[in-house]
Amino acid sequence: MKGKNYLKVTGILLIIFSGIGLISIISLSKLIENVMGSTVFILSIIASVVELVTGIIGVAWCKKPEKAKLCLAFGIIILVLNLANYILQINTYGASNIIFSMIVGSILPVLYIIGAVLNLKSKG
Repeated sequence: MKGKNYLKVTGILLIIFSGIGLISIISLSKLIENVMGSTVFILSIIASVVELVTGIIGVAWCKKPEKAKLCLAFGIIILVLNLANYILQINTYGASNIIFSMIVGSILPVLYIIGAVLNLKSKG
């Protein structure tokens, strides 16, 4: 299972970063909602929760290639949610600032997806 380590490591990092993100979003909720609007605020919370669940799933199922399709689906979902969140933030922060964040913020979901695909291939 070539993708096992990808899923495990990215899953752990997703758990850590989504936990930090949730704590930040909740602690700064009024400021974030006032600056970015309620749509971005709600999408940020949803994206962080889905990232947390995705990370847990990746760690729990990294040795189970039969669960690779579900891991792949969750990886794609968090990538799409993150990209949607960045696109909505362009009005607040400007495109030049968001592009860098979009690239950096997409690294973990892409690596997670690669791990899921590798696990899927090892399933046969």
